[in-house]
Amino acid sequence: GEGYLENLTGNWRLVFTTGEKKTQEAIQRKINYVPIKAVQSFDAATMAITNGVYLGDTAVLKFEGEFRWNDDRRKLEFDFYKIFAFNNDLTGILPEFIRDGAGLKREGLEYKRQPFFTFFLARDGLLVGRGKTTDNREQKLQPDPIFQSHHTKPHHTKHPYPGGGGGVALWMDEAKV
Repeated sequence: GEGYLENLTGNWRLVFTTGEKKTQEAIQRKINYVPIKAVQSFDAATMAITNGVYLGDTAVLKFEGEFRWNDDRRKLEFDFYKIFAFNNDLTGILPEFIRDGAGLKREGLEYKRQPFFTFFLARDGLLVGRGKTTDNREQKLQPDPIFQSHHTKPHHTKHPYPGGGGGVALWMDEAKV
């Protein structure tokens, strides 16, 4: 996992996703191009994360929060605390059930399943990772040989965390898209 955290810093545009097998069967495709501008940003110096959907340079919907990094597992766990629509902070004016439904973390409410990504590749303007799964099984992950580099090594990582998308995602450096 050495070097991953520093390589994560930046703005990453989501380009392709796979979804889990169940999702692939439902939409009858294995790889999905993401036609909208969806950008995740990571800042290793402040451990800040943002996730937004944009129309041009305007964030239509954006979440802000913090992340924790596990270098050995190349795992990024995150919490979102704020939600914005068209650059207006809605966090304090939304009812709790809407904030909870949007996945915002708040005092006194613990996640049943912590959201996270495990990364296979983070270099040369590419970021490849996988989110948590939607069922209760433990999942063993091993990067495809195509993702092997000086930053990756074959290993198994168990994820006993259900919930979320679970598919593989490919992001590109926003400056190169």
